[in-house]
Amino acid sequence: MVEAAYVSNDPLDPFGYTPLFVLYGDGQLVKRVCEGGECRNLTAQLNQDAICQLINAIDRTGFMHVDPKAYRLPEGSGDLFRLSVNIDALNTAEIPNLDRWIESPEWYVEIAGCINCFDPPSIDPAFINLYYLLTRYPERDLSGLRSDRLALWITEPINAETPQPWDETLVSLIDLAERSICPGEPSQKQAVILEGAQAQAVANFLSQFGMSVPIFSEEGRTWQVQSRWLVPYERPYTCQGYAGLVPPDTFDTIQCRCDPAMGAIPSATATITPTPSITPTPLR
Repeated sequence: MVEAAYVSNDPLDPFGYTPLFVLYGDGQLVKRVCEGGECRNLTAQLNQDAICQLINAIDRTGFMHVDPKAYRLPEGSGDLFRLSVNIDALNTAEIPNLDRWIESPEWYVEIAGCINCFDPPSIDPAFINLYYLLTRYPERDLSGLRSDRLALWITEPINAETPQPWDETLVSLIDLAERSICPGEPSQKQAVILEGAQAQAVANFLSQFGMSVPIFSEEGRTWQVQSRWLVPYERPYTCQGYAGLVPPDTFDTIQCRCDPAMGAIPSATATITPTPSITPTPLR
């Protein structure tokens, strides 16, 4: 029903899609939280009151009535930040570096090397309001998400680290590397997804190496291995399609009857003023 995510423009990005906030149709909420360079997924099962308070807050941002293209930014400003809401209606916007324009408005000046060599950014307040609402969603009632699907990205070594021996009790690294190559397209790579006990065993082994992207060897061959736990219905890059959320054909949903009197989650409001060429969507 609600999604905020990074969508990478970098063809070398191992996963290409990173969900930051997802509210599913059955009321499950997943939020990505990062502290000190380490990220983890938190989750909660929302009841009808909590869902309605979130929906009412989203309605007040004006996002459902804004043009998805109601922004103007300098060219080549980076990866996309996706905002999507699908409740009574659908609206989706993908805005380059929305988070950086909001949190650190001067970031592009440092890249461009000058102040007056590009037009000032213009972002409709509705996008900023929804960004604040989802990224500031309270974490006090969330707990760690226990995922059973681990995505592995296996490539030829990029750096010059000393290879570590692959644990011989785990699934063969040679087999995993072969599964990472698309059939009939040896130059095309895909993520390999492990599940259940096999996924947990590999994750436990990789956790010994911290935040680095280690190189491993098996039978005289070496590979670099990156990993990430997947949220429900997430698909990394595969031979069948791009990364993103891929829901099943049928799934349980909550039928909510939300009334404005049920209240809304408090949220910060927009602080970036759009140029006159874009009419801001008023809060309702």
